[in-house]
Amino acid sequence: MENNSEGVVITDSKGNIEWINKAYVDITGYTLNDVKGENMNILKSGIHNKDFYQKMWKDLNDKGSWQGEIWNRNRQGDIFAGWATIKKIKGDFKDKYHYVGIFKDLSEKKKLDIRMSELQQKDSLTGLYNRNYFLNLIGKYIEDDTSIFTLAVIDIEGFKEINDSLGHLVGDKVLIELSERLKSLMCSECLVSRFEGDEFVLICKDISQDRVDNLLEKLIRKIRKPYKIKNTIIHLNFNVGISRYPRDGEDTQTLIRFANIAMYKAKDKVNESICYYSKEMSEAIEEKFYLANYLAGGLKNNEFYLNFQPIFDINNNTVLGMEALLRWENPSIGNISPGKFIAIAENTGYIISIGEWVIREVCKQINSWKRSGYSLLPVSINVSVKQLELLNFSNKVKEILEENNVDSNLIEFEITESVSSGDIPLIIKNIKRLKKLGIKISMDDFGTGFSSLGQLDIFELDKLKIDKVFIDDIVSVKKRQNLVKSIIAMSKSLNLVVVAEGIETKKQLEILKTLGCDLGQGYLFSKPLEVKDVEKLLSSSKTIAEQ
Repeated sequence: MENNSEGVVITDSKGNIEWINKAYVDITGYTLNDVKGENMNILKSGIHNKDFYQKMWKDLNDKGSWQGEIWNRNRQGDIFAGWATIKKIKGDFKDKYHYVGIFKDLSEKKKLDIRMSELQQKDSLTGLYNRNYFLNLIGKYIEDDTSIFTLAVIDIEGFKEINDSLGHLVGDKVLIELSERLKSLMCSECLVSRFEGDEFVLICKDISQDRVDNLLEKLIRKIRKPYKIKNTIIHLNFNVGISRYPRDGEDTQTLIRFANIAMYKAKDKVNESICYYSKEMSEAIEEKFYLANYLAGGLKNNEFYLNFQPIFDINNNTVLGMEALLRWENPSIGNISPGKFIAIAENTGYIISIGEWVIREVCKQINSWKRSGYSLLPVSINVSVKQLELLNFSNKVKEILEENNVDSNLIEFEITESVSSGDIPLIIKNIKRLKKLGIKISMDDFGTGFSSLGQLDIFELDKLKIDKVFIDDIVSVKKRQNLVKSIIAMSKSLNLVVVAEGIETKKQLEILKTLGCDLGQGYLFSKPLEVKDVEKLLSSSKTIAEQ
């Protein structure tokens, strides 16, 4: 027993110490001279309550042994954990017995356990609480019916570019510095976590919305300050989405999802980086989801069709062309506005197949009119930047024209200023090939995007279409008139034909005539027409064939 690596102590029947081994001295700091005749309760730490010791003695007396974890206090006054086994040993006489205790110091194991627990709870890079800990914490808050808390998702814009351009080591240092700034602003009611990658989540319990707003404003100001990493100054922008319990959701996943929805909404806002979740956001996302699902079967189920809106010479009301307008009628949800489904089609990639269908249908219709002997007019078709970024787009257009025996001068493509955000070299290559085929190119919705004047030249445009938003106020707002006048003058200097969209009143028409506009379309002339109504128009003596 003297050489045992575990501490051994022998007491009399009253628990008074009779003998200890060397390991006991090493663990407790007490020598035999210090403790001989003293009761074992000199080691009491005060952590265990009366019930603990009563059960221990009951087991010793009833079973003759006890085993378990026990917290003691050493000679220096430090509390330590040990694993003890105590046995009741009979002595030489019937009424004589002793207690022998063997215990192992668990201090190092406890330290290791604490470290392991920290590793399980903390993010190894930043030292912030990790995703699992945070999710469990939210769950505990929800279990407490009296809790009210705010959840804020914080996302770094363009962090991937930092890793790609400067390396992951620099990216890691940015995250560490950011984490320190976040921690420095936390109050006792708030906790921050590195949720995943470059996304952080903040939770504030039982504090008012005003205090949350103030905290987030301070936070944004602080974390937006430049980061100096290896003599490189890095500027970051952040988006914050917020959900609240129980107002916005009553379970963890819902609250996280809604905060993320609000964060993505914040990305769409130009001057704001903090956005609170609202029910309307979810409704909009759900609508996009269902529309995307229905779009997938739209072509297969023949749900799309075309209308055609005439384009007039505004000086003599002669029809000089038409614009093909895509329409969608789904049997479950009825007619869907192009303003809703076109953007979804572009984001999902369905615009590629839908756009090809439109070109093919227009060509089929022109061929049908040709066979029926109608006077033919050029038809404008809206094409997406996604289509113009296809390597074989111009070849596919040529193939469709040849299949339907349609002259290329009867087709015009309308592009929007969004092409400036696409693959410019590839788009220009496709446009040049289309121009060689004889197809004219128009810039639609001019003035509503971010196209530069230089791009008007490189896209080799033939027409410029002034967006309806400028025409709406042209009568009442002098600045609108001057702006439209400038656009027309610029277009003339570049030898571009000008088309005014959305003309609805005679006063608008008169002003546009005065300003020198060439062509126009809108409800004053004609609403979008079905094929049968277009055929009546093509039979009219006012049409000019194949301009």
